[in-house]
Amino acid sequence: MIVFSEDRYITSEINMIILADRSNEGYLYVDRGLFEQAVILSDIYGDDFSKLTTDLLGHPATRDDISYFVAEAPKPINILGPFLFFVNDPLDSYETMVGALSVMSTVINFRDVVKIQPNMRRNPSFSLSIREEYEISWERFKSNAIPYSLDFFRPRELSPMSGTRTTTEAYYEDMPSTIGEDGIDYGDPLLASLNSSMDYYDDFDDDDEEVVVAKKEEPVKESTAEAAPEAQPAPAAQPAPAPALDPAATMVAADALSSSGLDLLKGGII
Repeated sequence: MIVFSEDRYITSEINMIILADRSNEGYLYVDRGLFEQAVILSDIYGDDFSKLTTDLLGHPATRDDISYFVAEAPKPINILGPFLFFVNDPLDSYETMVGALSVMSTVINFRDVVKIQPNMRRNPSFSLSIREEYEISWERFKSNAIPYSLDFFRPRELSPMSGTRTTTEAYYEDMPSTIGEDGIDYGDPLLASLNSSMDYYDDFDDDDEEVVVAKKEEPVKESTAEAAPEAQPAPAAQPAPAPALDPAATMVAADALSSSGLDLLKGGII
């Protein structure tokens, strides 16, 4: 099968090859088996389309629609152009030409046809009703395909985590949650618990003021007994009075001073 479309699809069919058809601003979706047949024929004939036509019909021939397909279709699909001679009437559009080849590929093997001499085989013949056949298969192909978009290949942006922490309910009452205090699922309750403990110690500040627990003071019980009178301090001891001088003895001592001693006293030496 071969499908032409101006839109690009992500096909769900296996063994499908996508070719960019720049001349016709579209894409060709070619079955791998058909693509391999085109590659083999292209290796055998190259660009000698007249020789391929002769091997198919037994004589040279030309047609405008076939010449257009050979010039516009991407290689190696353009080598299949001469097989359009099996359609009785000329085709009026590129899409119809591709559709005709798609229907032919379900009936004949293009590589095996040229193995048999023209005079020894009977060539198939197709009418313009071939259009209805390929349109049905193409619609089925497009319905199972996904329209191409660059969004399929762009990494999805992660939405920021909200302030609400998520928790998971335990399967039974004593089962710990695998969600840590930071809202991340660690897959293991033990890892979630360790992470929560580390967050607690990271948040703890050593400079925090110490909490002082005041000691509760018990009320003083009043005694019913009468208080004893306070003891008075003992009076300080008075110094003993100095003995009185005897005038007579004083005079005798004064007379006993020598005249030299008095002179020294008067001179200020002593």
